[in-house]
Amino acid sequence: MPAWVGWLGLLATALYLVNQGDILSTAVSGFPVWDLGGLLGSYLWAIWLLVLGVLLLLRRPAVGVGTER
Repeated sequence: MPAWVGWLGLLATALYLVNQGDILSTAVSGFPVWDLGGLLGSYLWAIWLLVLGVLLLLRRPAVGVGTER
């Protein structure tokens, strides 16, 4: 897999975790909340899943895998 796929997944995870402020703000008054973080994180994560799936389907099998001698 290309390295950018991993970085895209980490970015999506970080944005999605930013949205956890919604939960913490119910228990900790004044906790910062970025509402757009959940939306962006969810969309980016879905895009990452699609890209990862396409790359897995398009990759070439390793030499010797699935062949009998």
